[in-house]
Amino acid sequence: MAVATTFVAKEKFINGFRLYLNLVLSGSYVVTTGEPLDFSTLGAINNRQPRHVFITSKDSAVIYTYDKAQKSIRVWTNSAGGANGVFTEHTSAAYIASILADTQIEAVVTFIYG
Repeated sequence: MAVATTFVAKEKFINGFRLYLNLVLSGSYVVTTGEPLDFSTLGAINNRQPRHVFITSKDSAVIYTYDKAQKSIRVWTNSAGGANGVFTEHTSAAYIASILADTQIEAVVTFIYG
């Protein structure tokens, strides 16, 4: 259970800023908590929590969402397979191979001042 973040870019605007990050997941997933990722602990954030978090990936069989209350990434997989398969939360177990091999997980994180 670990997530590594790599800073890509920062975009400033009048009332806040946006971070662009690459994410890599490793280890095991825990359904009750998700993958912990507290953005307020990243450098120069000043203990702020994000307003919006969008996570994308090139892997069409996985969906990543951010749970602001638990400060964690939730992972949903196409457990049934096929083009119209149902997405369910990843089980409490080691990540499936496609997640461990996914090097194109990208997060866009927006912070608003005030």
